[in-house]
Amino acid sequence: MKKEQTLRFTVRLWGEKIQPEIVTQYLKLEPKYSYEKGYERKVGEKFAKPKELGIWVYEHIVDSSFEDELGLFVQKFNGTQLREIPGVQIAIMDLYFGLSDTNANLPESHESRIELVVLTQLQKLGVDVRITIS
Repeated sequence: MKKEQTLRFTVRLWGEKIQPEIVTQYLKLEPKYSYEKGYERKVGEKFAKPKELGIWVYEHIVDSSFEDELGLFVQKFNGTQLREIPGVQIAIMDLYFGLSDTNANLPESHESRIELVVLTQLQKLGVDVRITIS
């Protein structure tokens, strides 16, 4: 069975006092998921330890060109300095290359380029960038 690789971009914002609805209002984007500090996720019949930080997560699955879609993804944030949104302490953009994912659509080798204009936009957002190749 052929494996499918996934390309995914995610912005994750964390903070002790983050209020997901305020982040959503600032960015005018709907998160994939979010919760405030103290959230308890149910695992089976029990609840997991309360979360120490709140989180707001926006995700995009890449359907075409990494380069084109990364530029469009970054533009969605309109140059907003993400750590200046009330309650946000940590801001990370994940670039995920799932080369070993089931049902993949990438070849075993993949090359991508991040243009200077996109790097400049990322700098304006004030995010750390994490790249995962799996």
